[in-house]
Amino acid sequence: MENGTNVSPRKAHLPINPFQPKKLNPLPTHINGSTPKNSQSPPNHDLSTSNKSLRALIKAWSQFCREQHISWWLTHGTLLGWHWNTRILPSDTDLDIQMSVRELLYLAARFNQTLLNSRFLVDVSPSIVICSAQAYSTIDARLIDTKTGYLMDITGLAILDGSEDTVVCKKPHAYQLTDILPLHETVFEGVKAWRPHAAFADSEGGVPRGCVGVNHVQTVYNITDIQVERWRQRVDRFLKLE
Repeated sequence: MENGTNVSPRKAHLPINPFQPKKLNPLPTHINGSTPKNSQSPPNHDLSTSNKSLRALIKAWSQFCREQHISWWLTHGTLLGWHWNTRILPSDTDLDIQMSVRELLYLAARFNQTLLNSRFLVDVSPSIVICSAQAYSTIDARLIDTKTGYLMDITGLAILDGSEDTVVCKKPHAYQLTDILPLHETVFEGVKAWRPHAAFADSEGGVPRGCVGVNHVQTVYNITDIQVERWRQRVDRFLKLE
């Protein structure tokens, strides 16, 4: 069950980025500076394999963060999966989480290129020191299942330009600090996780409210009316938490 427990006092806020951000132009990925065009069709994922891999990944990550006292929270499609049935969405092939820049720097300094459980690789990008909007390399770190290649995207949020009320990532997506804090302890895929305070607020980087509604989910998936009614009750309970 979810409760309103806050993170520890040391982690009770998202601090200002300790680095002075520099708005640098990223290096081109090709000689002509253009982005590569993939002529191949999208990969055909075995969803049973990806789902099993991602469940093992989030379990290892949750345990690791508890042991190391690292604060993080669910976001994007992973947060939407939590909302519906506290599980990964049936069609999802990756996970998405966020953390403060200070936590991200701690992760990079102590655990970059570390294997968790001899399987899951912590891979932090060198570009984490640049917090302004970027055209490329918008993901700060990843946790990669070395057995399957499936992964979790990790994004750091920072306070830029002296704004005390808004945090941003490189995408750039902007979030109101009050929509994130205090974090709420919850359960995702059977393990301890954290969610933002206002999980589906109308922010640039949040999940569109239209995706939260039962009509949207019934359209995307083949869902019975009984399941829809159960989810309507869940939505009502969730909105009371907000």
